[in-house]
Amino acid sequence: MSGWVDSASNAPRRPWPEDPKKKLDKLQQELAALQRSAAAEMGLLLAPRDAPPEKLRATDRAIDLAHKSLPKETQSWEELRELIHRYRGEVRYADEHVGRLLERVKILGLEDEVVIVLTSDHGEGLGDHGLLEHGRNLHRELLRVPLILAGPGIPAGRTLAGPVQLEDLYATSLSLMGLESTVAGDGFDLTRWLEAEVEAAPRTTVFGRRRVYAGQPDLYFREHERRKWIGPLDGPGVVYDLEDDPGELSGRHGEPAPGDLSERVRRDERANPGRQSLDEEAERALRALGYIE
Repeated sequence: MSGWVDSASNAPRRPWPEDPKKKLDKLQQELAALQRSAAAEMGLLLAPRDAPPEKLRATDRAIDLAHKSLPKETQSWEELRELIHRYRGEVRYADEHVGRLLERVKILGLEDEVVIVLTSDHGEGLGDHGLLEHGRNLHRELLRVPLILAGPGIPAGRTLAGPVQLEDLYATSLSLMGLESTVAGDGFDLTRWLEAEVEAAPRTTVFGRRRVYAGQPDLYFREHERRKWIGPLDGPGVVYDLEDDPGELSGRHGEPAPGDLSERVRRDERANPGRQSLDEEAERALRALGYIE
């Protein structure tokens, strides 16, 4: 996934203690208490699909359907418009709970002790490219997600231009805690960028893969500056000019996969030769979210 990065913190950077593990253990205990108290006091369960009806009321903000196509799951444009209104209500509902969680962090005096990361796993189609939900393509409305960080040493109000991917969070989070990664990977450490030590994004190209989904084959994308390619690795794909066509509505078909994309996929497959099995906790979580049956 690619995204944009915002930062929001005025707190001075605090040096982490000599024993980071001891600090992490303490924070884990405090955050576990925070989770229990939040759940007890607020019924905190960030599941927007469970939002009460009054939270899903329509907003005054206009909905532009000009570049959308009616998804097969909907019967009319009015139904699509209502679904978009409900989606916005779900976002507001989740946002309210995030605000209450952050307020609780302040009450516990942890705002200068933790780094807050707000992001998402994917977007939704909502009529773009004729898709209502997600998973079936690799267009920007599904790939672009927010990435907002706040914490000690992260300047407030910086909006950072340039591509990042969610895999960058692993190296970045460890770096912010004064730890080093022991796992080889392709994620970039974004801390120098977040702390305004450098202006340029460490990543110039983003790659992605949608594995076999609903009977459809693997699909890949590569985005570099204004050029984006989408397609199967062993067949022709489509190239979009993101400057002239930001909505990815009219691409050039018949383009082969970029060479560096093929090499990236082979490298990943060598590093991860087999599908990893899920532990019981991960399986329960994915089942609760509807990703496995």
